Amino acid sequence: MRKNIAIMYGGNSSEFEISRNSAEQVYKNIDKDKFNVYRIMVRGSEWTADGPLFIDIPVNKDDFSILENYIKVKFDCALIIIHGDPGENGILRLILTWLESLIQQVAFFASALTFNKYACKIYLSKKYGH
Repeated sequence: MRKNIAIMYGGNSSEFEISRNSAEQVYKNIDKDKFNVYRIMVRGSEWTADGPLFIDIPVNKDDFSILENYIKVKFDCALIIIHGDPGENGILRLILTWLESLIQQVAFFASALTFNKYACKIYLSKKYGH
């Protein structure tokens, strides 16, 4: 059985279009013979899915799923391709962790820390003495 892969893009920053373009490159290069691939647009509280035969299907955020042709599709893996909030700062990863979804991204603390460049510099200087 093929895994259902969610490529999550968008976000709440001015880098929305950059995120969309990055996600499109990932989408084009994933082997669709091995995986069912969906693009999930995230903007504010709106999450919608695009697939090969549909656009703008609402994502059920209670269990990270969609209804495709009246069949529930749960995602096996989320690739978070969001520049800025809520991807780069780790918030989306935290939400998906609560939903017990498989995510391909660094841990929440690392995302949140590196998103705040000032805090990251302080943390690293104390940890490594530079």
